[in-house]
Amino acid sequence: MSPVGMYEFQPDHHETTTSRIPKLNEDGSNWVLFKEQFVAAVSAKGLVRFLDGREKVPVPTTAPGVDPDADERYEAAQDIWVAKHQTIRTLLFQTLPEAIKLRIAPLQRASEAWKTVVDEYDDQGEFVQVELLRQMHALRCEENTDPRPTLNKLERLKSEYATAGASVQSLPKLSRILDSGASRHFDPCRENFETFHAITPKPISSADGRVFHATGEGNVRVMTSHNGKSIQFLLKDVLYAPSMPHALISISRAANAGLSVRFGKGGCHVLSPKGNTMFVVPERQGLYPILPTPVKLKAPHPAALTAATSLTLHELHCRMGHAYPPALKKMIQDGVVTGIRLENTDQVFCEICAKAKQPREPFPPERSSPQADHYGARVHTDVWGKAPIRTLAGKEYYVLFLDDHTDEAVVMLMSRKSDTFSRYKTYNAWVKAQRGVSVIQELQSDRGGEYISDEFSAYLEGEGTVRRLTSHDSPQQNGKAERLNRTVVEHARALLFDADLPKALWGEAVMHAVWLRNRTTTRNTPGSTPHERAAGMKPDLRSLPRFGSPVWVHVDAASKLDPKSRQGRWVGFDAQSKAHRIYWPDRHTVSIERDVRFADVPLATPITMHIPAEGEPIPEGIPNAPTPTVSSDSADQDAVAGQVEAEPPMLRRSQRMRNPSQWVQDLSSGAGTTGGRGAQQVPASILEHADLAIDEGAARVVDEPAHALAAMAGDEPTYREAMAGPECDDWKIAMQEELAKIEAMGTYELVEPPKDVNIVGSVWVLKKKRDEHNNVAKFKARLCAQGFSQVYGIDYVETAAPTASLSSLRLVLALAAANDWEIHQIDFKNAYLNGDLDETIYMRQPPGFAQPNREHWLWKLLKALYGLKQAGRLWYQKVCELLAEFGLTRSQYDLGVFFCFDGTIIIIIVIHVDDCTLVANSKSVMTKLKHDLGSRFEIVDLGELRWLLGFEVHRNRSARTISLSQASYIDTLLDRFGMVEAHTLTVPLDSHINLFDIEITNEDRHEMSRKPYARLVGSLMYAAIGTRPDIAFAVSTLARFMATPAPVHWDAAKRVLRYLKGTRDLRLTFGTSSHTLVGYSDADWASQPHRHSISGHVFLYSGGSISWSSRKQPIIALSTTEAEYISVSDTSREMLWLRSLLAELTSPLPTPTPLYSDNQSAITIAKSGMLHARTKHIDIRYHFIREVISSGRATLAYCPTDEMVADILTKPLVRDKVAMLAHLLGLRPA
Repeated sequence: MSPVGMYEFQPDHHETTTSRIPKLNEDGSNWVLFKEQFVAAVSAKGLVRFLDGREKVPVPTTAPGVDPDADERYEAAQDIWVAKHQTIRTLLFQTLPEAIKLRIAPLQRASEAWKTVVDEYDDQGEFVQVELLRQMHALRCEENTDPRPTLNKLERLKSEYATAGASVQSLPKLSRILDSGASRHFDPCRENFETFHAITPKPISSADGRVFHATGEGNVRVMTSHNGKSIQFLLKDVLYAPSMPHALISISRAANAGLSVRFGKGGCHVLSPKGNTMFVVPERQGLYPILPTPVKLKAPHPAALTAATSLTLHELHCRMGHAYPPALKKMIQDGVVTGIRLENTDQVFCEICAKAKQPREPFPPERSSPQADHYGARVHTDVWGKAPIRTLAGKEYYVLFLDDHTDEAVVMLMSRKSDTFSRYKTYNAWVKAQRGVSVIQELQSDRGGEYISDEFSAYLEGEGTVRRLTSHDSPQQNGKAERLNRTVVEHARALLFDADLPKALWGEAVMHAVWLRNRTTTRNTPGSTPHERAAGMKPDLRSLPRFGSPVWVHVDAASKLDPKSRQGRWVGFDAQSKAHRIYWPDRHTVSIERDVRFADVPLATPITMHIPAEGEPIPEGIPNAPTPTVSSDSADQDAVAGQVEAEPPMLRRSQRMRNPSQWVQDLSSGAGTTGGRGAQQVPASILEHADLAIDEGAARVVDEPAHALAAMAGDEPTYREAMAGPECDDWKIAMQEELAKIEAMGTYELVEPPKDVNIVGSVWVLKKKRDEHNNVAKFKARLCAQGFSQVYGIDYVETAAPTASLSSLRLVLALAAANDWEIHQIDFKNAYLNGDLDETIYMRQPPGFAQPNREHWLWKLLKALYGLKQAGRLWYQKVCELLAEFGLTRSQYDLGVFFCFDGTIIIIIVIHVDDCTLVANSKSVMTKLKHDLGSRFEIVDLGELRWLLGFEVHRNRSARTISLSQASYIDTLLDRFGMVEAHTLTVPLDSHINLFDIEITNEDRHEMSRKPYARLVGSLMYAAIGTRPDIAFAVSTLARFMATPAPVHWDAAKRVLRYLKGTRDLRLTFGTSSHTLVGYSDADWASQPHRHSISGHVFLYSGGSISWSSRKQPIIALSTTEAEYISVSDTSREMLWLRSLLAELTSPLPTPTPLYSDNQSAITIAKSGMLHARTKHIDIRYHFIREVISSGRATLAYCPTDEMVADILTKPLVRDKVAMLAHLLGLRPA
């Protein structure tokens, strides 16, 4: 056959072939089906030899020019050869994802392009199967719902599984991947957990940018084999991440547990602490999966065979504080609590009950009003005492608070009745923080003097709480609290009698009685418990010990020949840590311990104790309260006093350490801390026996997700993550430097722990400091006190610490650029350490740096430390004193701005905590200023301002302009949320997408629970208030859906990020026009379903925006004119502040400030001062604009709508309008 015949191009009779080839999913989930049909389609075209590379390129039969016909045939054959390859490449480009298209674009031969695709996706089949299998395992049909959607979804998953190259009949068991970069163990299958408790959802960032969420935690047993021998081991503190595609075993956790790994040709060898090979994990496709093997346990422990503890009714009656047996029996039968199975339900006579509960005549019916319909609607309270004997901590009273809706009770011990008011404030703060109550509406109490003091009454009035008092000599009107007092005392007495413990432990017994009562059905909570109604979780009683049970506690400091444990008595769970409260009869003290064994369990059979988790609400001990004072020598504080003797932490915007959120509470209980709620973990000794017990505790994180799939710990790792990471040495050096500075400044002295004092925890806060190019410039380690455990009035009082506003900073920079002044930056090193403390504060030693043989000793702080509530205020006072000494004046309009105008000297200083921006009118003045500041405090001279608060600063002195940019910050967000490769957009918000009145399904809620929506919107917010007013409206709109976001809101938030990516190089620039203050005000009337209009205003100075706002108006305007009028009035208030600040920093403004509006009617109303039928209802506060105009401080003028700069702050706009208004806002390309 001639070359022409061989490559003769035939007309394509298979035009519809492409339509039969499915498009390849980006994750390769349909790769097997795609590959099969693509090859079939190419074969149908007769091109399979071109696809697999067997068809060779045509070669000439003669030398060029010898035979013209041969040359022509060769060229024709070559054209046909190229055309065949292009036909296949066209098919590929029509069916492949975008990412792989870019990789094969340079490849001209179809065989090379196809090989690249095969190499990319062939190895993904198994992992796609695992993910689909995980989804099938996790598929559940909700009770009382139509099962058809679930069945349909199951069929779809089975179909996808088949297309991934496997049959449902041959489903493999899920494997676990050994991961050297994972900071925790992870498991996506709920059924794998032997023990489990729900946690607040926490994000998990993976190396590929995806974010999963962990919603639970527990222990998982893994079974595998090695050389024919079955092996099992227990993974502890495993995070349950249902959306994660694979289960992961953290190598760093295994290493910390004493194991080691060695990678070699045979795979990954897991070695015991003695160096023996336990098992080998073969390498598969670059990973090391442990394949599960069915294992027959030799003698499984009871907890492994059953999820419940077997008890008789009388045994349960004793463990539950001698509660009413029929009620307990019904609780178990109705499934109100979990973890208990009754073996014998016969009711027997209880001598303890007869002894402890004297019969009395019943109270009259308690309820004279309907039961409250929500938490905090009505709270009953009563004080009990004076007790005939003091507790071990000297307490003689307790106060009860009972929520009427849930029947949840909280009890607090007191030394005096007069402490009732402070205890109520603590309870009020706890209810707001932990139960989401905005205000306690009613407080029902008797007329005791402790409740009707002037101070108490004024506080209730300020809170908006209505007081309900009983009539004189009618305690029955406070029947609920009175009855609860009787019940608590009876049960506490029964607990003490049953355990034969001294009466001085009545405080412990009362606290435990209330703990039990909250987990028992009451008359007002049929079919449920107060705990479940308040916290949303069924109580788990499987590991509830009996009060006073003998317990053996591990002794840490025992020598080789000393006993390794000693016996105490169990008197309750500790509310602030995963630990137990233990009474020592020989020393008559109580301490908190975690390594315990109960004497009624044989030592050869260790047990798994269910200790209340950190996130589990325990109202009897306020979670934000200070750490109990406990030492290895003595701890005479009773169980309750240490838990609740704290004022509610005062929340201040200026505080660095605030009242803790879930994630802080998570930290304070994990590695890297030695205080607060306690760094106590359940030890291996009390967990079930296994051939291998990997116990590394719970690594908690602050504001950052857990890390998986070989992800690094990020810029702000926890102490444990830093010590387990590759930059461990850098972090250690940073910590040592920090401690050296603290010691050099005389910040503390090491003392033995005194009794009856509050102890503050300590924590390392680590951060990588980056330069303007986003490179790591420094490893920063800061030792912080856990200020949330401070007690108001004891170790802090005032906390306010002003910092300069961003508007002031922008105005100062614009002034400096316009006048060609010097702008430098300094950083006060260890600024907070300069503050002198007025209070005595004790703090635990830093994690990882406790002095040997004095680990339980404390730091007595002599100077302030970061994290203390008053530290910021003390530092601010120091700065004020110093700058006043230098002759600078503090601004009356921004307490973070200081200035000096003395003849030829001009100085302006902007303070933002320990970052300081210096402005001077000459280099000599700047040099002298920095020298004098450096002589009083240790500073870091950062030279000319280039980087401040995350802003990049660019200055052109010849043009007298200065620009602020957040390009690096935007890059960080793109990387953090996995959008580096996302397409850019030209508008931040699509006006055609409805964000309101979205019906959110359960599936939507489940999907959004795994999305870091709040984190994304919060991150965008910093850009919106910093340098990007063009996204202010979009971000403020999205922020309204924080509580219940829908997928459409998530997509809209990502859209804003894509817009920022496309405009990352825009800089907020000052100095491009006249140096005058100009304001613009606009409103969008009733455009959103809530019908509140949107106000927007912006002030320009020197060509750039220095202040802007986009917000919902507080009232509903009746017309466009009214909405615009309200907006203008609000804008005038900001204008007056800016005028005053500008006058301080320059000179009084000689002319009125022009203020522009695009509504003629609003302008007329403001100028005329006349009342009309359509405006007379407008609140008097909005007529403030009239006084501003008449006083000559502003002129109100008309601006056409097309030129209204503030329009971008009130509504979504089209592309051209966004670009134009962004330019008018002062945003210029780099």
